[in-house]
Amino acid sequence: RELLREMEERLEDGWAAINVRAYNIVLSKSMLALPSNPSADAPHSDTSMGEMHNVWKAEMAESILDKNLERYQMERIKQEKRGKGALLLSLARPSREVFRSAINVWAKTESINSGRRAFAIWKKLESLRHEEKKRLARSATGSFGNNVDKSNDDDDDNANEDDNSYNYSDDEDWRCGDLFPDTALLSSVMAASARSLALTSSPSSKLADVERVSHVLEIMEHRHAARDPRICPNVVCYSILVDALAKYGGKPAALRAEEIVERVEAAYDRGEQHNQPNVVLYSSLINAWARSWSNVAGRKADAVLDRMKGDGNPSRRIVPNEVCFTYAITAWGRSKAPDALDRIMELLHQMKNGKTVLDDKTLEIVTKVLSNVSIELAKEVLMKFEQKLKDGHCSPEGLFLSFVVLMKAYAKRGWVSEVEILDQRLRGMKEMEKIMESNTTKCANILLTAHRRSKSEQAGQYAYNILLKLLERYFDDGKHSHKPDCKTFELTILCLTDERNARESPQKAQKVLNLMERLRNDPSGSNIDLIPSQEVCNKVICAWAGSRQRESIQRVKSLLVKMEHLSANYPHCKPDPQKYNKALQAFVSKRRIDEAEALLKFLESQDRDNVDRGASDRLSTKSYNIVLNAWSHRSSPSSVVAAQRSTALLHRMIRAAKGGSAVQPDLWSFNSVMNAWSETGQTTEVRRRSFDACLKVYNLLAHADPPGRFGEPDSVIYCTLLKAIKNLLPVEDPERASRAAEVFTVCREKGEVSVPVVRVLYDVIGADDEAFQKLVQCKDIVPIVHPKTGIISFREKDIPAEWSYAVLA
Repeated sequence: RELLREMEERLEDGWAAINVRAYNIVLSKSMLALPSNPSADAPHSDTSMGEMHNVWKAEMAESILDKNLERYQMERIKQEKRGKGALLLSLARPSREVFRSAINVWAKTESINSGRRAFAIWKKLESLRHEEKKRLARSATGSFGNNVDKSNDDDDDNANEDDNSYNYSDDEDWRCGDLFPDTALLSSVMAASARSLALTSSPSSKLADVERVSHVLEIMEHRHAARDPRICPNVVCYSILVDALAKYGGKPAALRAEEIVERVEAAYDRGEQHNQPNVVLYSSLINAWARSWSNVAGRKADAVLDRMKGDGNPSRRIVPNEVCFTYAITAWGRSKAPDALDRIMELLHQMKNGKTVLDDKTLEIVTKVLSNVSIELAKEVLMKFEQKLKDGHCSPEGLFLSFVVLMKAYAKRGWVSEVEILDQRLRGMKEMEKIMESNTTKCANILLTAHRRSKSEQAGQYAYNILLKLLERYFDDGKHSHKPDCKTFELTILCLTDERNARESPQKAQKVLNLMERLRNDPSGSNIDLIPSQEVCNKVICAWAGSRQRESIQRVKSLLVKMEHLSANYPHCKPDPQKYNKALQAFVSKRRIDEAEALLKFLESQDRDNVDRGASDRLSTKSYNIVLNAWSHRSSPSSVVAAQRSTALLHRMIRAAKGGSAVQPDLWSFNSVMNAWSETGQTTEVRRRSFDACLKVYNLLAHADPPGRFGEPDSVIYCTLLKAIKNLLPVEDPERASRAAEVFTVCREKGEVSVPVVRVLYDVIGADDEAFQKLVQCKDIVPIVHPKTGIISFREKDIPAEWSYAVLA
């Protein structure tokens, strides 16, 4: 990086100051050596080239390229104005290696935009090449600046738009040969599009990626036919296109992939050694048929495997690998053919007889593939594996892994009975006794997952009983294979907290947490990994908050304190403001606002030290807004307490903000308090005091020091203030109309007039059209009465734009 900076400083003094080839080499290497972490300050040389490139790294590499292109364009304009330096300028432009490096970074990036961005970089290279061609033509005739032949520019622009006019020239190669793309660069563009194709789920995005890959390959074929020595489309390029078609899916894509492979085979038969088919090409073709979901997919996959034998030509013979057989098995599983099971077993036999050994991992992969395609077919294949175990053709470990895969597939669907049947089947095999003994907890976790996915009303009780049995066996036998792990406890708690209409769920979930803590504090020291996650603790907190039990608030406080203590050694346990907000929301959802405010005060006391330093680890503005909004909906004409409580809480927020707290009220906070006051009061005197209180809250916002500290009043605030005038001031009170006119005037000047504001203003006037038009002074704003329901509404387009510019923005 320092070397690159020094070179750029020398470039500013003159392009002839350095060796530009060395500059291009440093520039391209710096792109590949960018750190994977945006915040990393370590030297680039410490970053391994084998690390996965992230999006930030690719964007930074592209920005480096754009920066140098911009620098070159500026220098080119200077040179053309001077009328000299054409040769030095040609040496100084970014080379093909720089563009290739930027494309390679995108090709190695897991992003849905990789193909589009790599394609755009290639187009920048093509544009630069055509610009250089025009510039060099002008320099050959000695014409710069305004002395340019416009007809030549038009011809070159047409050539840039239509690649079919491409014609390789030795003279052009000598002048700007380092700007011609080669096979490696274009294949990287294709690989980037193929990579992004696997990450997107949008059909239009997938189609665009496939078209990009196909377009680049067509360009390569055309330029190779024009005798460009840099470009030679080989089997790697065709394999990328076949892989892209496979990822796109569908029978038309599979048929097109078949045609491409036939073209490659025909080219190799003509003597083109660079197009010799390989195992990657054929495995991609089999995958294309597997993803076609066609009834003939299995037979097409078998046909490809037969073609790999070479038809008597030893040079064409290719030994299928595990990937080929796996794709073929997938194709047969999706074909729904009656003989699919027999063919799958034959393929497994071929895998065993060939170089690829039918090992434990292969059994697991085959079962996983089939369970994703057809779970019933996977079950039939598993029974065949069981027979092979008896015949001695597979190991007990491999069969166990296959059973586990199928059990997980059933658990994912919530089929508890099927998981239990497979578990009992495993335990009934003599060959599996030792394996099952050492994997008791693993099987129990699969069963717990099935109970949770089943959404059964008794899922929590079943999960609780499974955990108690494991603990009983662990404490009695002392075997670590029976010891529940962290996942066992978490799944049990999740089953209990997800259980509906269970009054004892919070107590049982709390008991599970206590058992977890007991095991963690075991003197043996072998259970230090039993740390509850944030999600689990939050589930227990929400269960207590929604239980309507007297001890719930104390339980929530104690859980939060425990999480704080655990976070000292395990940072992932530290709850963030979002988790605290969920606890507050759980209390509010059950209309337990007093407990919610008590929890808020508790968090304030816990966070007081941080608040004094201007930061808050536990509270946010949303935390206060949850309670304020709850008091706002709690208010009624017969209750002023809710509005008073919300006002006191708002003043607490303002005092904390003045004291340096990062948490301060926003527009939503003020609107909740104003809304609470607008719904109170039965007598005229009480309603008048409520209106004065609502007006004071508005003045706190509108006349804050400094102005706009809590935000400028918006249309929602003005609508709530008009609502307070409507509900709290009597109709016969002359102040009612004057207050409404004053509020509407300010709202109009601020550009905050919206349809709700106009609707509430119409109600304040008493649905008097004449008085309304006199107040609004706009003939376009006319109330519209629905012919059936009689509901009055207004149209947004009738409101003048100068009255509502802030709302529209």
